[in-house]
Amino acid sequence: MITKAKEQKNNDTEFYIYQHCLMANNAPHILVDEKIVIKELTKSKAWFAQYTTEFDVTQPTTWWYCIKDDKYDIGSFKAKARYEVNKGRKNFFVKSICPLEYKKEIFDIDIKKFADYPESYRPILSSTAEEHIKKVVKDGDSWFGLFSKENSSLVGYAIVLEKEEFVNLSVVAIDPDTYKKNSSAGLVDGILCYYQDSEKAIYICDGARNIRHQTNYQDFLISTFEFRKAYCRIKIKYKWWAGISVFLLRPFKKLLLKSNKGFFYNLGCILRLDEYARNSQK
Repeated sequence: MITKAKEQKNNDTEFYIYQHCLMANNAPHILVDEKIVIKELTKSKAWFAQYTTEFDVTQPTTWWYCIKDDKYDIGSFKAKARYEVNKGRKNFFVKSICPLEYKKEIFDIDIKKFADYPESYRPILSSTAEEHIKKVVKDGDSWFGLFSKENSSLVGYAIVLEKEEFVNLSVVAIDPDTYKKNSSAGLVDGILCYYQDSEKAIYICDGARNIRHQTNYQDFLISTFEFRKAYCRIKIKYKWWAGISVFLLRPFKKLLLKSNKGFFYNLGCILRLDEYARNSQK
């Protein structure tokens, strides 16, 4: 069942690289020793490493994970939130799916979804549904489909990772044409109902504070489903040349974040993360 997580230490962990950043493949409440992070960074091709030093501190910081660690009961919600969820339930249903059975539908949803993304971070999709599904399907992921009650068509999906007693909402994708029918609420409601009685999940996480995407999705989760911000303190360790580059580029952060060019925008995002990390330690 969903409950509160206690900070733990773990020196036996795997790492991965995302956007040139080395990160521990742990649940947010599982912390890694700084010496191990530095050792992994030295032998990796990453430019820098990001890691949490404290999880779920009492005072607000500039870094957080968006989590739900209490009982899911819409009867306790405010009237507006109950209306949003019940409207989603009225129009949609959610079930576990095999993505290979819905290749075309998933491809079409992603085309519509990414069409609304700014050019600075809009991904380039494969030319066919077959190629696209090969890139997005990974071992160990669980998939949930959102279906219209009107015609049973797939109109959205979520990719969920179950790991170390927590559930991570890795990807949520919905056909924008269904938003007015509260499809977003319908999908999240279905997932929360599924995991509410699970003995695996101590909490459900939508990830850390967003630094690349211009989105209010976490605000939606907080206002509608009573997710909360688990405030943390994080640090960044740079390779020597990356540290010098970040120091020199700090005055140009706002300018880089306004760029439509992916490379320059990503540099701006690194500077934004750098600022969040430094301020989170105060």
